[in-house]
Amino acid sequence: MIPRRVLIVQHDEHLRDVLSRALERGGYSVIPAATGECAADALSAHQVDGVILDLSLPNMSGQTLFHVIVSQWPELRRRIAITSDEESRRKHEDWLALYQLPVLAKPFRLADVRDIAESIIGKERLEANGA
Repeated sequence: MIPRRVLIVQHDEHLRDVLSRALERGGYSVIPAATGECAADALSAHQVDGVILDLSLPNMSGQTLFHVIVSQWPELRRRIAITSDEESRRKHEDWLALYQLPVLAKPFRLADVRDIAESIIGKERLEANGA
């Protein structure tokens, strides 16, 4: 079985490593990216099954990157989850609700990381089966 591949877009190196390790222990293959530009480059080079995207990124916001992803890789539209702290969630509450994006709230438990990855990748399986 080929491991499912997740792109993690997180500017904080420590959090990016924690997310990566949690998913790798769960059997996922991980592509880490520190910026929106690195994430777009990774998506151009690799097929992924899901994206875990931080709202607070340098140079390009998580919102902007979300729109870049769905315009260039529309098949990922329902396979994106957001990581965010309380302040950013409140600030972007309407936007998150509009796009019905699952949120991994900081601080998070390691089990939550695997659960959110499974939830976004599970959507792909349901859609592929016509559900």
